[in-house]
Formats: sequence, C-alpha cells, structure tokens
Amino acid sequence: MKIYNTIQYFYYVLLYYCFRLAFLIGIFKPPITPKTFLEENKEYVTPLIQIFQKTFENTDILWNESIQLILYDKSQYTQFMTESNNLLEQNWRAKLLFENTPRGNIIMFYDPYKMGFSFYCDQKVVSYDILNAIASKYVRLFRCRHFFLDESIVPKEHKSPLISTYFEEKKSSAPIKPLIKPLINTSIHKLELEQETIKNKFIYLGKIANFQMTQPMPKPRKVLAKFVSPILESLGGQKMSFKDYKEWQNKQSSLSTTPS
Repeated sequence: MKIYNTIQYFYYVLLYYCFRLAFLIGIFKPPITPKTFLEENKEYVTPLIQIFQKTFENTDILWNESIQLILYDKSQYTQFMTESNNLLEQNWRAKLLFENTPRGNIIMFYDPYKMGFSFYCDQKVVSYDILNAIASKYVRLFRCRHFFLDESIVPKEHKSPLISTYFEEKKSSAPIKPLIKPLINTSIHKLELEQETIKNKFIYLGKIANFQMTQPMPKPRKVLAKFVSPILESLGGQKMSFKDYKEWQNKQSSLSTTPS
C-alpha cells in the first residue's frame, strides 16, 4: 500500500511539473479574455489625463510660451484671421502630433481659426475621451496649455483665459437645464440652473491618406525678362506675324548679297 501511495505521489508531482514546464515554454496558456472598448479606452486615457493635471503643480515650465499674444486679444485676432492662409494658421499647422491609440493612428494639430483640434484618422468615429487625451498630450508637448478648454478636467483656478475672451458670451446664452434638488426634511423643492461646461472642439479632416506632410505654398508669378530685339525696335513695338518676319528676313538677305 505504501509503495502504491509513493508511486501515486510521484505521478502527481511529475504531472504538476510537466504542466508548469508547458506553461513556461508557451505550450499551454490560460485563455485570455479580450478587453472591451471601455477598458482599452480607460487604460489609454487615464494616464494621459493624470500627467496633464500634474502640469498645474509644476510652475518651473512655461506651459503657454508657444501661444502668440494676438490670440489673447479678440479684436486683433478677428482682424488678423480675415487673411486666408495667414502665418498663424501655418505655424500651428506645422506642429503635428502622431499618436497611436486604441482606435488606430491619429494625426492632430491645433486650428487657431476654428479654435479646436483638427485630426486625421482612418476611423470616422473616435470617442471624445480619446481625443481629449491626445489634446492633453498635444498642449503639453507644444507648450500651449491654454488651448485645452475642458472645464471638467482643468482646475477652476487655472481656467484658460481664452474662455472668457471668446466663449463666455456663448456660454451665458447657451441653453441651461433645470436640476431639481429636494430640500432636506421639507416638501419644498428648489430649482437650480446648471450651465453647460465648456468642452474642447475636435474637427475630423478625413483618413490619414488625405494628410499632406508639406503645406501648399502659393506659387509666385513668373516674370519674364524683357526681350530686346532690333527687329521689334525698328517696328516701334508693333506686333510682327511670322509671314512679316520671313519677308523682312528675305529683304535683309537680298540687301546683304547686292554688290555695293
């Protein structure tokens, strides 16, 4: 009986180590449950938003040093942006962020005319949270944190001044939704009005194949050098047809061959 138990013990030990060895070398792997879209989004979004929020604790870096002063002056900005393909748009169009996300590759840049983040992506529908996370990385890398307007993420004491410059009027005139809150120990209800919060704006520009790395530059007009000809000068600037030219050439040839 003891011999049987000993053999059985060694059999189970051998079986255990065989399974363990198979697991280590990859022959046997436990089934992996695929992640949902929400889980993938959260794993991508959360770290980027946390890094962005920590920038408000770091005062050693000028987080808005790349933003041109004209963007803080509404009247000057409005006048300047009437010019098509102006230097302001060209400047920010050149600041590109290439990002790999759970929804595929995305190319993003800031559009000062539309005051939002333009992006290329092969998928038409990308969640606001993912785009917001990319925008938070964009403003960190290019030192333009005031472009990030989302009031649900930016601390109140660090609200972007661009909101008061361009969006306060829109915000005050935006539709408001009532929020009914029952008062404690009473049957009276108080109506509170809660205004919509400012969010970031995202503009879809199409698939990545539509993206052009180089910006189209206006072609300068070609100015031909002034052509000077004794023939034209002799005609006083008049136009000469090919027939007239041949007649003139034959006349010159006959003169040159006539003996003097």
